[in-house]
Amino acid sequence: FERTDRGLRVKTRRGRGKDAVNEGITFEHIRMDEVLTPFVVNSFYFCDKDGKTDYVQSREALPVDDRTPGFGATTFCDIEATNCHAAAAYITGLPESKVTRLTFQDVHVTFADDAEPFVPAMACGIEPMVRQGIIAQNVKVLDLQNVVIEGQDGEELQLQNVDKVIRA
Repeated sequence: FERTDRGLRVKTRRGRGKDAVNEGITFEHIRMDEVLTPFVVNSFYFCDKDGKTDYVQSREALPVDDRTPGFGATTFCDIEATNCHAAAAYITGLPESKVTRLTFQDVHVTFADDAEPFVPAMACGIEPMVRQGIIAQNVKVLDLQNVVIEGQDGEELQLQNVDKVIRA
């Protein structure tokens, strides 16, 4: 991947339904350069005519019903992303249906010296950012095996409503 806004992106939103489950996905042996945000897992994707409604974009936990999608296990393995701009990873699960497990194994991310602010994911209410580490919200297990992030401003991990982090 060269000079793309996002690298590996998995997305869904409320309304897609209980059968819309992203699960068992593995990305491996990938090289990226000048990708603004190399990893995006987004449960608030604002596509379609109703993608920006309060129902889709609410950050509050809503009742789980037949319209609620899910995110199962996803793995990112042997990936190098150089000269990034916005964030190493931007992950947002639904508060009522957390991402089950994200595994990052043998991942190396560096930021461009001249990095510029950019909105890391296609969802409402996200401000442009620059040189941020892994931002994760509403995740059951975040498994980080041999993950190196260099050149970020601030904390490597910015976590909200993440049940368990495994680091090795």
